[in-house]
Amino acid sequence: MEIEIAKEKFTELVSKIDEISLMCVEIADIQNALDHNEIDEDNLQQSKDRLSKLNDLVAKKKEEIASIMKALYRDDRSLIGSSGTKTDILIPNLNTLSTLLDRLCIENVKLFHFVNYSTGLDDEKIRGLESLQKSIISSLSKVLVDTFYNTYVSGEHNFIIEERTFK
Repeated sequence: MEIEIAKEKFTELVSKIDEISLMCVEIADIQNALDHNEIDEDNLQQSKDRLSKLNDLVAKKKEEIASIMKALYRDDRSLIGSSGTKTDILIPNLNTLSTLLDRLCIENVKLFHFVNYSTGLDDEKIRGLESLQKSIISSLSKVLVDTFYNTYVSGEHNFIIEERTFK
C-alpha cells in the first residue's frame, strides 16, 4: 500500500470515528431526555424512532471502521516506507491515540451544544463558536490521522506509562 493510500485510509477512519462521536452525543441527548421524561407524548415516538435509527447508524459505522482496519492490517507495511517521524515516546493526556480520540469526542460534544443549546448568544457569536469548533475538530483529525499512520508504519505505539496519583 502506498503512502497516500494509507493516509487516505486513516483519514477515512478518523472521519468515521468523528461521525460516530457526533451520533453518540445525539444518542445521549435523546436518551437523557427520555430518562427524565422531558419529551411530550406528541414527540415521544419520533424521539424513539430517531434513537433507534442513530443506534443502527452507529452499528453500521462500526462495521465500516472494522472493515477499514482489516484492510489496513492485511496490507504489507513494507510497501509504505518509513514513518515520517521516528516513534517518539507519546505522553498520556497529551498525544496518545486514546487521548486524541477522547479529545475528538469532547470537541464534538462542545460543537453539538453550541449548535443546539446556545441560549443568550446572538447568531453571529454562535456561528463563530461553531466555526472555531469545526476548525479544532479538523486540526485534531489531521493529528489523529498522522498518529494512526505513524503507529501503523512503525508497528509501535510507544507511550509513557504513568502511575495514578490517586487510587
